Amino acid sequence: MKLGIRAVMAVMAVVGLQLGGCLDVDEAKKGFCKDNPERCREGAADAGDAGDAGQTPRPDGGQEPDPDGGQEPDPDGGGVEDPDSGPPDLGPLNLGWNPRASMKDARAFHTATRLKDGKVLVVGGSSSLNVSGPVIQSAEIFDPALNLWTRAGYLKVARARHTATLLGNGKVLIVGGNNASGQPLKSVELYDPANGGSWSEAAPLSTERYGHDAVRLSASGEVLVIGGGTAETASVESVEVYDPELNKWSTRGTLPAGRHRVVATEISGDRVLAVGGSAGVTTSDLYQHSTKSWTAIAATSQVPRVGHSVTRLNNGEILVAGSVNAALTVYWAETDILSENSLGSNWASAGTLNVPRSHHTATLLDSGDVLVAGGTKGIMDSLDVVQIYSPGAGWSPPGAAMLNKRAFHRATLLRSGNVLVTGGLGNSELDPELNAVELYMPPPPRP
Repeated sequence: MKLGIRAVMAVMAVVGLQLGGCLDVDEAKKGFCKDNPERCREGAADAGDAGDAGQTPRPDGGQEPDPDGGQEPDPDGGGVEDPDSGPPDLGPLNLGWNPRASMKDARAFHTATRLKDGKVLVVGGSSSLNVSGPVIQSAEIFDPALNLWTRAGYLKVARARHTATLLGNGKVLIVGGNNASGQPLKSVELYDPANGGSWSEAAPLSTERYGHDAVRLSASGEVLVIGGGTAETASVESVEVYDPELNKWSTRGTLPAGRHRVVATEISGDRVLAVGGSAGVTTSDLYQHSTKSWTAIAATSQVPRVGHSVTRLNNGEILVAGSVNAALTVYWAETDILSENSLGSNWASAGTLNVPRSHHTATLLDSGDVLVAGGTKGIMDSLDVVQIYSPGAGWSPPGAAMLNKRAFHRATLLRSGNVLVTGGLGNSELDPELNAVELYMPPPPRP
């Protein structure tokens, strides 16, 4: 199958290559697919653990029926595939962006977690930009090998802006979030993919929250839940940790200051770095697992950070990109970088994005590069713009655009090294949410 010359040029721009002489696209693609068959077709068998994908959900211990107008569960329990004509045959994958089968439900502010078998679990979400608005109770699973979505049952409590964390036992922990009234939840649920999949309630949080972050600790397998908010202007300082073996929550200190919409990542030395949040702050806090305590670090970012991304690179540096102010009127393109071994230093500039944005996704690729996709640069002004950051080389020119403009979406790295992008909000006032799904196939690794 021929790859159009425009697509080839876009891919070349993404990796920063310059064309010199003639390029035999068919031969290049044939050779690449021969050496990397798993990249040209999804679902090839792949050893290795899925790791900790996505954010963790939050406990809301209530057993009462969901009062929030979430979707009604299927009478059949929802765990089985809806009868349909089967997955669409979209042909082999090309470098760049490829359409995939649409989700059964349109959603944004959801979670998308890669399971240990390589499938992707999508949970909850909302169809509204506002915190008070319809929330979604359904879950579904994508099989990359079949390009097929199937129902994965229904949450006990509909929610959006929650987290979802893959546990060491293969279950997925769903923590907190908000209901349709915009109220924060204590509710926590567990999804067990075994035996066709099932949902159960887990121990609830001590403090209700949404817009928090969750990190699975490598040292203990526990899940650290950080910050969040109880309202748009009320940030949470408390930190809780979940023990999967005991189904129990414990407090784990407090942040030096509350952080709503915080983004956190685990770094070397069994530490966790929590960056930005609240109404947009330039500060970060560090958690040390050995002492189970939090401290503020001296480093400050160039601009306040909320709606930003935080990515730990393979070389131990931390890349932060994008942001918006509390009034959603000013968007920033500045990006920062900081070594995890010199947290006392200030963040250094890592250049600027081609378009100021927030609420994008940033995915660490197998190559070590970072794929930044979509986001928003204004109310109902979502982007299809894509850029790649390469350590040592910086930001590339814009690459091939996504097939859909979207923000508040999710991007999930698959076993194959491709990236699955789901849902989000587009630019239409009539139908702003998306059930459209697309897949990014990166170019072959640089020699």
